[in-house]
Amino acid sequence: MDLILSYSWDPMNTRIGTSKNRDTRLILERRLLDHSKMVSEDDDALLELSVIPNLIWTDDNVHDSTLSALNQMRKNKHFCDVTLQVGKQDFPSHRAVLAAVSPYLFELFTAKEDQPTVKEAGHGIIYKLNGGFDKYALEKLIEYAYTGCLNVPGEKIIPVYAAAIRLKMDNVSSECARFLCSNLDLTTCFETRALTGIICSKLSSDLLSKVDKFIADNLMALRESRELRSLPRICLEILHNSKEGLESALVPNLCQLCLIWIHQQWNEDECLTIEDLTSKDYLLFIAEDNTLQDCDLIGEDSQINSERIQDYKKSNHTSKAKKSPRIYSVKPSKAKELLYTRHINQDEVKTEERSEDWKLIACSNLEDDKRSILGVVTVNGSLATLSIIQRINTPTKTLSEFNLSVHQQKHTSPRISRPPSVDKDDFTPVAVMNEAKCAVGGCCLDGKLIICGGYDRGECLNRVESYNPISNRWTSLEPMLTKRGRFGITTLNGCIYAVGGSNGSTELSSVEKYDKRTKKWSVIASLPIGISNNGVCTFGDRVYCIGGLYGQSGTKFCYALNEEQTQWNKICSLNIGRSQTAVTVFQDKIWVVGGCDSWAPLNYVEIYDPITNLWQFGPPLMSPRRGCGLTAKDGLLYAIGGSDGTRSLCTTEVYDPSIGVWRVGSNMTSCRTNVSTVLVGNSIWAIGGFSGKIFLNTLEYMEVDEWTNYIPIKSDDEEANESSSSDPMSNRDTSSTPAPHNNQSSSVHFDI
Repeated sequence: MDLILSYSWDPMNTRIGTSKNRDTRLILERRLLDHSKMVSEDDDALLELSVIPNLIWTDDNVHDSTLSALNQMRKNKHFCDVTLQVGKQDFPSHRAVLAAVSPYLFELFTAKEDQPTVKEAGHGIIYKLNGGFDKYALEKLIEYAYTGCLNVPGEKIIPVYAAAIRLKMDNVSSECARFLCSNLDLTTCFETRALTGIICSKLSSDLLSKVDKFIADNLMALRESRELRSLPRICLEILHNSKEGLESALVPNLCQLCLIWIHQQWNEDECLTIEDLTSKDYLLFIAEDNTLQDCDLIGEDSQINSERIQDYKKSNHTSKAKKSPRIYSVKPSKAKELLYTRHINQDEVKTEERSEDWKLIACSNLEDDKRSILGVVTVNGSLATLSIIQRINTPTKTLSEFNLSVHQQKHTSPRISRPPSVDKDDFTPVAVMNEAKCAVGGCCLDGKLIICGGYDRGECLNRVESYNPISNRWTSLEPMLTKRGRFGITTLNGCIYAVGGSNGSTELSSVEKYDKRTKKWSVIASLPIGISNNGVCTFGDRVYCIGGLYGQSGTKFCYALNEEQTQWNKICSLNIGRSQTAVTVFQDKIWVVGGCDSWAPLNYVEIYDPITNLWQFGPPLMSPRRGCGLTAKDGLLYAIGGSDGTRSLCTTEVYDPSIGVWRVGSNMTSCRTNVSTVLVGNSIWAIGGFSGKIFLNTLEYMEVDEWTNYIPIKSDDEEANESSSSDPMSNRDTSSTPAPHNNQSSSVHFDI
């Protein structure tokens, strides 16, 4: 039996629910019921014959034909509901088509504040695209949206590529990048490198590296090109104290040093522009701390004062407007020794912290003048050239004349670098840990840096290492009895205490102690509860455990170990529960800084008085931090690194009791969350942590308010003394040479 459905459409009566529609529906239902009864009465064979298979058909032409029809409608301005406007030129289009190929336009079209009114919906809303969109490029990208085909002349690829990056059309931008990589030449390399957005685009990283390599490989050929000559040129003259110093200077290191100096000038003056930098010539000298200084700072009675310097100071003697410093940087700083030592750790140079906004792309001595250097750099993201001339400074005073005024020179002149024979190879990279790890327990014992536990690649560790800053070597100690990460550690009477933490699956209540005399770990009284991310410190003759993660949030609980070390006694609770907090003793009180209540970082500071057994609020941090380090040094308190909830921090804050507030400190060379900080001698050490992308196996230390990961090389006498004495804490030496450089892990399985 055939199913016949007849339906006539009445344009005057089409609403759902009318009597005619109801009659049609009832007739259809009755016929279907009659048909089902007849089928049920037939035999099985007839039933099988009456089953109608599904119709499956794919029209391979429908996509092309539909897009072709839409494109024709666009050209004829039919059903266009949006117009993109560049300057005075309009590009009518269909919102759905453009939004499908451009996430940027999708966000623009769907923004609540940009929803069209009734009038705009009828006539099409107009979007004015500002910011340097090229008309031709936009037209080609719209055609691509409708046709899937991109046909662009070679000389127009760069503006199309730039527009594709702006519109977030990844397929187009990656194909343009591939084309540009395979067709780089002397006339287009600088234009390609200067593209806005190329640095920020992840898809362009390969293009960026290839363009930089092309420029470096062809620098001499580019030297006389119009494209290079059109770049801003910064002229620097560098004075050396001797011919030996000039000849031993490494070109890449000297150029890096110049870029560092330019960056410093940029940060110190918010009004400074590239045009200002190119408007004058600078005369610089190398100071004792291996930094470049303007010769305008040299005093009249300085040992290196010369006629050349005096002429420069006279020409430079103009009234200078007061500089307005820019907002302090949140980017890692660079160790000054990195620019001059011959032991440069190349892996470290290539870490993700390296800023493309301030980068040395290429440099070389000029073939006809070895004292002249040409460099190509980025200055705040813009391309520029460095023109460097090296000269030997000839002081006007003889040595005997200088000795007569040496006491005045000490107060008026910047520090002068020693001869290259003394300075050469004076620094070497700090030996890294054997493995990259985070949330370690760090303390100082007998002048050594002790690193316990932590976790790497998702596994908590029980390994213990000792680092000797004098020999720059690591030594293995007896491992802990329990694997621990995110725990607190402290020292008391020559013993190390590891308190709480996590073994990777559960919070720990156990506590163990290392005795340097027996070189063994032993279990002592456990905490009343299992806890991790807790703060631990020693005050007087007692060990304190402050806050931590208990359950799903930070706890207010605090405990102190009794003198017999048989029991943990509860003391006054914190005002605010917190974990991942930083704890130390400062001004005869226990300070607790930052942390997080559940996951949101805190800037609250609390201070505990063991005499009154009370907590009170202290001066809050400038910015919230969790997982930071806290160390007191020379009457100041340093909050170091951590996370603000969105990124790992390289910044530090310093609390000065004389003014009662926190101020900005110097930046570390790496961003570090869950970092351990320890005072060894007069240096604050930052150990391991999480950079935001990778676990770190590096260390760095702060001396004289500057962070570095390079350490002075020992003298022969120090080497002899070191080899004749053994580490009394050591069980076995893990290596006879410094640990390998910067073998960083890139796997992250823990919530940081």
